Amino acid sequence: METTEQRKQALEIAKRLVDYKLTNDLDVIAEITQLCKEEVTTYILHNNRREIKKSQTMNSLA
Repeated sequence: METTEQRKQALEIAKRLVDYKLTNDLDVIAEITQLCKEEVTTYILHNNRREIKKSQTMNSLA
């Protein structure tokens, strides 16, 4: 069974695959990271929302 740190690293790899536009195919990402598609989707969407809110906050301060 994988550790929490390994899971966190796998999720970061999944996010990078999407961010760097290498692939957005959940089947491929799930296979590479050995995570379920739902977990990858939740992680990526959650982080994207956080980044959008951070960007909006920074823009309103400027």
